[in-house]
Amino acid sequence: MSSSTMLRQSFLTILAIGFLASPAFAAETEKKPAAAAVAPAPAGPAIADIIPLKEYQDRTKARIEHMGHKFGLDIWMAVTGPSLQMIYTTPDKKAMLMNGMLYTAGPTDETSSIQRDFILKNPQIAEDILTSVGNSRVAISKGTEAAPAVSLAGDEAAPTAKSSGRSEAFWSDLSVARFIPFGPQDSKKIVYVFSDPTCDHCHALWQKLQPAFEKRHLQARLVPIAIQGKTSEEKVAQLMSQPDLAAAWTDIVAGKTLGAPANVTGHAALATNQKLMTNYKIGSTPVMVYRDAKNDKVRLLLGNPDDINVFFADIGLDEAPASTPAAPAKETPAPSSDNKNE
Repeated sequence: MSSSTMLRQSFLTILAIGFLASPAFAAETEKKPAAAAVAPAPAGPAIADIIPLKEYQDRTKARIEHMGHKFGLDIWMAVTGPSLQMIYTTPDKKAMLMNGMLYTAGPTDETSSIQRDFILKNPQIAEDILTSVGNSRVAISKGTEAAPAVSLAGDEAAPTAKSSGRSEAFWSDLSVARFIPFGPQDSKKIVYVFSDPTCDHCHALWQKLQPAFEKRHLQARLVPIAIQGKTSEEKVAQLMSQPDLAAAWTDIVAGKTLGAPANVTGHAALATNQKLMTNYKIGSTPVMVYRDAKNDKVRLLLGNPDDINVFFADIGLDEAPASTPAAPAKETPAPSSDNKNE
């Protein structure tokens, strides 16, 4: 290397060192502080520590992501196929809120229990609120403390008289719903069960009812409806498209996948049942509709009762009858085009 080249490099080095040490460079550096490191978002609680959330994940195989923490609640997003649910869990990790329902561990939702307790303690307030169902007057039956039922009454009939008006219209309309029959078809003890195929509480209720079909000679008519949006609607249409409806519903309760896709018949059944649901403002599932044994009044039992024997007693099945051969179940025909529900 020549002496001139070495001299040039030394001169440039001295200039650089001088500039870095100058007040001007220091001032410029102060104007541009280093960017602060971005702290990672705080991790949410472990799903395994929140029992109702873990049970939901195990049942649905949903992908669940923690979204944040606000107002004392942890916020979660659950994705199952095309369905997305927002879930909120309590600080004590014992409960979760989803679709307006409060869940704790086990198959019975807390909301149904809260509703029953409220009706028992505040019958007049509950009656005033529930009169918003259509244009009817709604009578709250005190029934038993375990599971009070609601009866739709269209008039001021005496307690021992058969209900009339809107409740009888509802019962009449149920006969043309697209239902799936179970149990002995000659039985006079009939219960219509409104159920969403994606509703875990509907499945739990059905498992309680099944032994009574033969042992107590109960006829159940399952009315599939969609409460939880498009996913539910697709499931109802597919269910009502199967060649064996009773077997298909049994498979759904058992967690099995249906084979045949939805067809025109299934979508027609969905439309009929959804219209019935809308007309009578059924906004949650399960719902049982039946006549009580004492007064022959039309009753609605909301949710999955803790003690199913309360329902059996109300419908008049306190004791198992003598064994009676069960008639084979038949699928209900599609309602005629001039039916008022279509």
